[in-house]
Amino acid sequence: MADRELARHVGTLDNIETWMAERRADVQRLGREAEVAAHEALGHAARTGQLLSAPRPSDVLTLGAHILDQRRAQSGAAIPTLALPSPAVVRRPRASPPNAKYSAAGAGVSAVGDQLLAGARGAQDAFTFGLGDKLYAGARALDDVAHGADLFNSYGSRMDAERARDQYDVIHYRPARIAGQIVGTGAQIAVSGPLEGMVAGGARLAQATPLIAREIAMLGGVGGAAGVGGQAISDMARRRVGSVGDYLGAGFGGAIGAFVSRAGRAGHAGAAAGAATSVAQDVANFGLPSIDRARAAASAGGAFGLVGGVAGRAMSNALSRSTKGALGEDFSRVRTWARGDTTATGPKSREYLDGGGWTFPDQRSYRGSTLQNIIESKFGLKAALSKRQTQAFRQPLPKYRVDHALPQDVGGLIGLAAIAATSCSTGSAPPPATACW
Repeated sequence: MADRELARHVGTLDNIETWMAERRADVQRLGREAEVAAHEALGHAARTGQLLSAPRPSDVLTLGAHILDQRRAQSGAAIPTLALPSPAVVRRPRASPPNAKYSAAGAGVSAVGDQLLAGARGAQDAFTFGLGDKLYAGARALDDVAHGADLFNSYGSRMDAERARDQYDVIHYRPARIAGQIVGTGAQIAVSGPLEGMVAGGARLAQATPLIAREIAMLGGVGGAAGVGGQAISDMARRRVGSVGDYLGAGFGGAIGAFVSRAGRAGHAGAAAGAATSVAQDVANFGLPSIDRARAAASAGGAFGLVGGVAGRAMSNALSRSTKGALGEDFSRVRTWARGDTTATGPKSREYLDGGGWTFPDQRSYRGSTLQNIIESKFGLKAALSKRQTQAFRQPLPKYRVDHALPQDVGGLIGLAAIAATSCSTGSAPPPATACW
């Protein structure tokens, strides 16, 4: 008797455990079906322009459960349903008077949470150039495929849902989203410095002659010209004629980028150029500066500058020793031109030193017939003055100028050309990165 009672008891427990496992499986399956149904509806709404949103994961499940309930009612089939309320995106029940204070506090906390989530999504979009949404949609689509869905349709629905959620944030949480995008762009620009620094830029020789005011002014002029050139190329590519304000703003932004590039970070220079161009064009076209356009322009400029800076550093650092020497002399000629002087032609000649011995300077510069500088040109990370060159510097040899160019200088020049691609009209159009090409 006792054995039969024990067997009956064990069998009952087994049945209960089986029943519980089946119910958990039903809930998991229906939760997935609700999620898929919600994303399909959100994707359809995004494509047709209907107003439908589910900004939170709980809203997605609620919306999906509601859709499944409607399908069950229409088909008359006995489909088990999730124990979820009707969708929050459709209707929110009013709290009863005894709980009104508690509900108001809860709603306030929920609203703050929604704002924070919208800001976080904006930061993620800005930091990843929008790739975060694509990666998330792709991952979710692969999960859907594992449960029998079509990859192409699932990815399209997931992306439509992500776009719809971003648009919902823009409409309902715009300040929070913009604040998040600013934070994301700032993090992006901050990261660009160490990324560019992974390719050695070099430290300048202590004996190197610093730039004079005229050279700095010429640097700004070259940057401004690059900005104007970028604007012209952009106008031709888009078959339009930019306004005078467009060109003034592009020139101003290019000059700012050139000044910032002196620090050796083309990514930072690009970000400064992009933001300055956007703001200057808005003002020059008699409009109010757009924070969002300036932020996007800084992001695009920083990316272009970073790519150009890294490429310039890597290529110049890989040159042969003789080619680096010739490149250093080319930089010296540019400096001489920026100073308003001319480089003498002809073979190199000795320059005798007070303590004995001599040095062969690379170049001599003149203004008219008057000697301006005796120039020693260096290029590269390992460049150093020889014994006689050091003697000439310490003597000092009158008008002795030491020029030392680095891979980061080449990166800055290439980055400056790339930055010019962002120096185009913003107007009321999207930010430069997407509007130029």
